[in-house]
Amino acid sequence: MLLNEFQNLLEKYKSYSDKLSELHDLGFDFYEGKFQLISDVEKIVDISIASHYNEKGIDWVNWFIYENDYGKNNLEAKDGDELICYDVNSLHEYINKYHKK
Repeated sequence: MLLNEFQNLLEKYKSYSDKLSELHDLGFDFYEGKFQLISDVEKIVDISIASHYNEKGIDWVNWFIYENDYGKNNLEAKDGDELICYDVNSLHEYINKYHKK
């Protein structure tokens, strides 16, 4: 996946998640119940990522989204002494070694 496509996918997913979170704060629940909109979009994003990267690459993307909150938590992942995955660009560069051939 090209960097601009990867960035766009993550930006759109974050925007969608943020909007659902705002609606949740107003009393609309799209996480559980009859209208679970978030789960369908999560599956679409998972399928998109899995179509390009193996399981290790997918794990790093999930770490960046859910644990590092798209980089907002300022977490830095290291592989030995090598600093990896601290922003979208570094994540993309690092997971390219896990790109499906």
